[in-house]
Amino acid sequence: MEENISVAGEEEKQYLLNKQLQILQSIVPEYKKAYKNGDICLTTTPFYHPILPLLIDSDIAQVSNPNIKLPKKFSYKEDAKWHISTAKQYMERIFESKIDGMWPSEGSVSDDALCLIAECGFKFAFTDEQIIKNSGFSNIYIPYLYENNNLSMHMFFRDHTLSDKIGFVYSHMNYKDAVLDFLNSLKAIESQSDPKSIVSVILDGENAWEYYDNNGYDFLNYLYDSLQKNESVEIVTHDEYLGLKEAKELKFSKIWPGSWIGANFNIWIGDDEDNKAWDLLNEARRCLSTNKASINQLYKAQGSDWNWWYGNDHSSTDDVLFDNLFRNILIKAYMLDKKTPPQELYMPIKKRLSTLESKSPISFINPKIDGVVSSYFEWTGAGEFVELESAMSVSDRIIKKIYYGFNENDIFLRIDFNNLKSNILDQYTIYVEIFDNIKTSLSLSNKESYIKRFDRNSKVIAQDKFFDYAINKILELKISKDFLGVHEKEKVFFYINIEHENKTIERFPTNKDILIEIPSKNFESENWFV
Repeated sequence: MEENISVAGEEEKQYLLNKQLQILQSIVPEYKKAYKNGDICLTTTPFYHPILPLLIDSDIAQVSNPNIKLPKKFSYKEDAKWHISTAKQYMERIFESKIDGMWPSEGSVSDDALCLIAECGFKFAFTDEQIIKNSGFSNIYIPYLYENNNLSMHMFFRDHTLSDKIGFVYSHMNYKDAVLDFLNSLKAIESQSDPKSIVSVILDGENAWEYYDNNGYDFLNYLYDSLQKNESVEIVTHDEYLGLKEAKELKFSKIWPGSWIGANFNIWIGDDEDNKAWDLLNEARRCLSTNKASINQLYKAQGSDWNWWYGNDHSSTDDVLFDNLFRNILIKAYMLDKKTPPQELYMPIKKRLSTLESKSPISFINPKIDGVVSSYFEWTGAGEFVELESAMSVSDRIIKKIYYGFNENDIFLRIDFNNLKSNILDQYTIYVEIFDNIKTSLSLSNKESYIKRFDRNSKVIAQDKFFDYAINKILELKISKDFLGVHEKEKVFFYINIEHENKTIERFPTNKDILIEIPSKNFESENWFV
């Protein structure tokens, strides 16, 4: 019976995967059909979704936030141009049609960015209403013509309130009530605007539909049906509207630099974590050659999503994963250029939010390294760490608890597991990653175990295949302080990775590093108590 269930389960998974591929493969043909029928206008965004103004000149962030703390100046206009032109070429190749419109990533604009977009052949672009208001204009319901440096391009500005209602509010309402609210909002705009006005509804909350009942179908069908029946409203795409040439455009030559969020760039720059990421990117861009594969990695690292998760603006259960991905992209860029990645790239950028319950060590310990609790007292006096919460439930984790302690010469580590039925190394590789000023890595597996110490340029400066560890019911290991090169009162960070076939299965702790302090020789007398 168990075998039949397993086979059926695998068949169902394969069916689901095939169905997903089938749906994905139908998306571009459906868009092509809608475009040829004149139902939609195709636009694009910079290729790896960077914040264009910051690529061109990171100091531009000071205009909207004069008190912002900035990293070293990043200024690679040619990179911004690559993202713009590559996106245009890619879309035109896929859809076999000219692409004239662009939504800059996160609606982020500056004079330099708009000039580049126009230079690359775009006829119109979009951003948020607050940008044009900060530029000295109040009417968001007319077309604007941006003219600068002998270049010109039409600009449209999203109705922030109406767009965000669809993106974030209407999903919590009855769909008919939501449509009625939308129509009433249009009526209010109509009463105060020219008959040829255009209301730009642009969703940056593009993942809204999963929060609607029936994936938003009821809302969208009722909305479009209601709009088509409304004699005072005409549904048009922006290129159609420009073709009508019915509304008088307003010319301007200087735009406020900012994004659709707060009309500034604070989410992506200014926090210590953001600035660290920019400095690492800047250094990589400075010292790597024009190797195409290496530079393409840098383009990936310029995407806005990485800095979305740095700083205190946003957080998720995957912050550690995003941090690792960003740094690994830069590491790969160095390796593709046959250069040694700087040691800093192996150090986490993201500050870890504590999810640990901990107990500090109170005395030296000298446990027997045999993989079992030989005596109740051998780990008495050790420090302890238990993770209270993470994306996994406690019972689903492989690691249950960690103990750590010291004697005058060594550091001891003990890992307790949940439901361990056989030698864990039969299935997994365990890595203990230790950071003081530089990195030490311990790898434990049935094939090979080693301990390596690296310098700041990631070169191995010490290694040993024979260090004291044992695994049975628990894992116990001993590391020489001399090998680590650590001294009393120094702080050391570490975490544990459990991998299967080079993929991380579990990290302990999930979203922080464990901090310990090397005790002095007088540790026990300093911690004496009755």
